[in-house]
Amino acid sequence: SEPVFESIDDILRIAMVADAKAAIASGESVMRTYNSERGSVDVFIEVILPPPRAFVFGTGHDAVPVVQMMRMLGWDVSVCAPQPRIATRQRFSSVADELLVGAPDEIAARIDECDRAVAIVMNHHYETDRDNLAMLLATRVRYIGMLGPRTRTRRMLDELEVEVDTRLHAPVGLELGAETPQEIALAIAAEVQSVLRRAPAASRRDNIRAVHERKAPPAMPLIAQAVEALVPLDTPALGSGRVTAPYEAIDIITVAS
Repeated sequence: SEPVFESIDDILRIAMVADAKAAIASGESVMRTYNSERGSVDVFIEVILPPPRAFVFGTGHDAVPVVQMMRMLGWDVSVCAPQPRIATRQRFSSVADELLVGAPDEIAARIDECDRAVAIVMNHHYETDRDNLAMLLATRVRYIGMLGPRTRTRRMLDELEVEVDTRLHAPVGLELGAETPQEIALAIAAEVQSVLRRAPAASRRDNIRAVHERKAPPAMPLIAQAVEALVPLDTPALGSGRVTAPYEAIDIITVAS
């Protein structure tokens, strides 16, 4: 049966909740105008997303600047290792949020707990990288970056009987002329940022748009009044539907079923 609304406010509330959910899904804040028999109200829906969590599969020295770069951007970083070696702990204890120790399938559950998970595979070991890739393709991770030549990744996909996956980026990183580990880390982080923001990687010099295109929000009292009147702050439907607390900063976490 058709829903019966008690007042115009109920209709506006449903419209606002629907727009809020759409904004959360797109990751972009929006301005909306809602009309009723009593007038109109402008509402600025601001989306505040949790930081991305990067899962770095690789514990070599070249993984350190990747972790450092992503931490500098404010992202949460988990270094994934098959064994809890002392050298690995010493190398990443001061730069990563956590060190996950376990088999790929045991780490998959941790990845699926995150709404904005990305993964970088850089073990420099073919079978290990292939196993990591197989696991990642079965998760809902938003970005998979594979270090190494394109032909190497293509061979892995053939062995896994996978044609194509738009989340996969191989070779990983933007073409910035990177040579050193630090430069490669910059290229990787830049590509991940481009994917997460759904923004083309291009020079701003060639972009005719303003550097920051702003949609001016209405005065804060108006927003507060609109939200208080139409959508009480305790309305469950305004939530993202999936809220996960950030992990604690722990040196080593053994992931096992």
